[in-house]
Amino acid sequence: MRVDRYEIFVDVDYKNSYYRGVERIYLETEDEVRLDAVEVKVTSVKDQAGKELPFVQDGKENKVIIRTGKYSGYIEVSFEAPIKDKLSGLYRAKERVIKDGKEESIVYFTTQFESIHAREFIPCVDEPAAKAKFKLTVRVDKDLDVISNMPTESVKEEGDKKVVGFQETPRMSTYLLYLGIGKFEELKDDYNGKPITVATPPGKSRRGKFAIDVAKKSLSYYEGYFGIPYALPKLHLIVVPEFAAGAMENWGAITFRETALLADDNSPESIKKRVAEVVAHELAHQWFGNLVTMYWWDDLWLNESFATFMSYKAVSANYPQWDMWGDFVSSETGPAFFRDSFSTTHPIHADIKDPHEIEQIFDDITYGKGASILRMIEGFVGEEAFRNGVRLYLKEHSYGNAKAHDLWEAIERASGIKGVAELIEDWITSPGHPVVRVSVSGTKVRFSQERFWISERKEDRVYKIPLTVEVNGRRVSLIFDKKEDVMDVGEEVKTLRVNLSRTGFYRVLYEGDALNLFLSSNPDRYEKYGLLDDYLRFAMAGTVKVDDYLSVAKALSNDGDYLVVQTLTA
Repeated sequence: MRVDRYEIFVDVDYKNSYYRGVERIYLETEDEVRLDAVEVKVTSVKDQAGKELPFVQDGKENKVIIRTGKYSGYIEVSFEAPIKDKLSGLYRAKERVIKDGKEESIVYFTTQFESIHAREFIPCVDEPAAKAKFKLTVRVDKDLDVISNMPTESVKEEGDKKVVGFQETPRMSTYLLYLGIGKFEELKDDYNGKPITVATPPGKSRRGKFAIDVAKKSLSYYEGYFGIPYALPKLHLIVVPEFAAGAMENWGAITFRETALLADDNSPESIKKRVAEVVAHELAHQWFGNLVTMYWWDDLWLNESFATFMSYKAVSANYPQWDMWGDFVSSETGPAFFRDSFSTTHPIHADIKDPHEIEQIFDDITYGKGASILRMIEGFVGEEAFRNGVRLYLKEHSYGNAKAHDLWEAIERASGIKGVAELIEDWITSPGHPVVRVSVSGTKVRFSQERFWISERKEDRVYKIPLTVEVNGRRVSLIFDKKEDVMDVGEEVKTLRVNLSRTGFYRVLYEGDALNLFLSSNPDRYEKYGLLDDYLRFAMAGTVKVDDYLSVAKALSNDGDYLVVQTLTA
């Protein structure tokens, strides 16, 4: 079965928190139509000739099975449902305000569909690969505002109601559809002629100016990076009073917790950085996730890890006064390293059979390690090759679906480095991470690897490590996929750095004179941070003595960089 288009009309009873709807679903099927529906009652189904079609609504499987036989055209499905307080589907959210000394509530109806909650709003094929176009029309009380993914196309008053029609969306997944109803206060601007609007409960929109500034700069950065313009004709940034997620990337209508969107001149830098990172994260999804979407939820890790990685790139470029990459290695990579050192870790990629498992698998490994692996690959193939691979991937799969391997192959083609796709696949399907031992003898540098355990050592493994090394000022990149290897540099080794700029997701243990060679090689701030973090964890694991860690700490004790100082004092 293939769905092409949904024409959706919903009549919202604001006072009683209820709605009734009818949708035309344009589709083709060889046998029957199977729609997902949860807590939405289907009242009738007709074909395009107006003939009633037999259907069964299976509450146990949450399916609506419509017996059409071989069919091409549209079916018309009527349905109804209550609007609840459950923070998914179309739900009721309350903004509490004090008026005349009394607490009152302003009620909003808003949607949250990721991952499998569009089926709580309308009967639909609620899978990411089932992309379709959506044409939404809503009847509401005429004093209420209505926001959706696309600009308003028409407004028609009907007594004390109004009917608001929206332009049709591009092809997209069901989880990206959005509907918001309530009394919003708006702050408006534009980017290259496209409206950008911050929508908030009354009295708060003035604090959205910073978010608009971030959005405009991020859109410009991403258009340049991806080589593809922002696809929709407008952008809403919407504060939702009661919201389970931090933010949600609904295409053209992004929702946020208030604390993730609003900041002003009096806000501390930490709040501004948080707002900037979240806004940039959600805007990265407008390309990576929305324009190109995963086939199935087992690649949701990549969707989120890529947006995390790109948000740091965008904010770092747009606000260079903030040390975003220092934050990245300490708040994304660092916690992921630590959690990945125990037997309770898991691979980044997880096979998901039941979509109800999705929200249980996201943690520091999924986000922090996932984003760190992307940084590692960029550090190995080079920024230009990485960007060209991403551009190739987006161009080839725009308005469609793709698998993670499609991105790996695009990066391999763009870089010209054979084996990159296989290397990345190995990292996302393998638990844990290695420690690379480095020693020097004359003109030779010896490498060996083993899995790093901070607690009880269990199985070992050999990783495909994208090793970056600088010896005597010359950079070398190689895939280290053996237990041991030797590099003969043809001259006495005088300087040595391994894991340049700490881009690799592996630890480095310098043995013998190799440590002094590293310290005399003018390591950058990320490498010094990495040395301290590595040796602290080595001491915790019993890999080195505590005195060895203290010697490293003493060697870096006069360093004035805050990332190093923060690590020493922590």
